[in-house]
Parts: sequence; structure tokens; C-alpha cells
Amino acid sequence: MSAATTIGTTIMSYMAQQDQANQQQKYNDEMTQAINQDRINKYDQAQEQQVYKNTDASNQTYEESLRTRAAIATAMTSAGENGVAGNSVAALANSYYGSQARYDSDVEYNRLSDDNQIQLEEQGFDAQAQSEQAQLRPAVYPSPLGAALRIGGSIGSSYLDYSAAQKAGANSKRIAPDDGAA
Repeated sequence: MSAATTIGTTIMSYMAQQDQANQQQKYNDEMTQAINQDRINKYDQAQEQQVYKNTDASNQTYEESLRTRAAIATAMTSAGENGVAGNSVAALANSYYGSQARYDSDVEYNRLSDDNQIQLEEQGFDAQAQSEQAQLRPAVYPSPLGAALRIGGSIGSSYLDYSAAQKAGANSKRIAPDDGAA
């Protein structure tokens, strides 16, 4: 193979590898952006879910407090109409307040459990995004040094072949018989 052919082939190969690496890197950049956007979308959805669950818990405790107050008011009105007063009415009110406190405690426990679950899901979003990014094939750029060595080796080899041919030609002229006048 001549030096010119090797140089041309090496340059074309280098350019093709460079183009392929650029395309791979562009694909990786686009995929990384899509993976990150997906993770952000999942975070947003999780945060909305958390806000919804917190609002729902707050509404549940508020509604329970309204029911408790209504029950206590009804019990006090009924006790007053029937002439009952004192410790038994207070005990009944305390019973209602105790039930409300247990209900509120259960709602808060469930809300915290939901929050913890959402936080675990968010950690999973990060792990999934990292895993997806790790699966992307890295862009492999060609080595300029490798291309230079191939070109240099080809030039050196051609020079050695040329030098050997020159020496062989010079030696054949010295050894050739003289066909002069006899």
C-alpha cells in the first residue's frame, strides 16, 4: 500500500470515527436531558401528591374537629334540657375530645407514612436516572496520536522501500557487464 493511500485512508477513517463519536455524544446528551426531565417530572408529581395528601389530612382533622364540637354541643344542650350538669357532662365532652385526639393522631401517622413513602420514591427516581445514564454507550473519540503514528509508519515504510529500491538500482548498474566495443 502506498503512503498516499495509507494517509488518505487514515484521514478518512479518523474523520468517520470523529463523526461517529460526535453523533454518539449528541445522542447521549439528548438522552441525559430526557432522563433528567423525566426525573424532574416524577419529582413534581410526587410533590403534588404530597401536597394533596397533606391537604387531605388537614381537611380530615378539621372535619373531625367540627364533628366533635357538634357532638359536644348536642350533648350539652341535651344535658341542659334534661337538667343534667357537672362531672358527667364534662366526662362526656372529654370522651369526645379523646376520640378526636386519637383520630387526629392516626391521620398524622398516616400522613407521615405517606410522606416517608414519597421520599423513598424520590430516592428511587434518582437511582433510576443514574442507572439509565450509566447504560448510555460512551462516545469513543479517535486518537490523533494513533492516526499520526499510522501515517508516520506508512511514510517511514515507503521511505525504506524507496531507499532499498534505490540501492538495488545502484547496485545493479555497477554489476551490469559492459556491452561496449569488443
